[in-house]
Amino acid sequence: TPLRAASGPGGGEAAVISTSLNRVHDDDAVALLSIARGLGLWHRSVKYCSTCGSLTQPQASRFGRNRICVDKSCGARFRPRLDPSVIVLVVNKKGDRCLLGRSPRWPEGR
Repeated sequence: TPLRAASGPGGGEAAVISTSLNRVHDDDAVALLSIARGLGLWHRSVKYCSTCGSLTQPQASRFGRNRICVDKSCGARFRPRLDPSVIVLVVNKKGDRCLLGRSPRWPEGR
């Protein structure tokens, strides 16, 4: 799914990065764009309150990182799910071999 811009959280206008002409080579820029994309997709998926069914809106005091139910009697607040992870490649000193692991429960050949 291409990254989208404009219209605040959730976007909807033309893609910012969607073709081979728009390459981003800086790792930090890629990380930032990935976070922005995830946050935009999250905003699109939490349009309605799961408590009362009313619409939600970005919470201005949290810089758009939270959503809040527009029904003042409910006021439920929603935050994006965080799934921290680490990806590591273990290599030998020469750098020509890497360590691979597999679960003994997996079928042979997987």
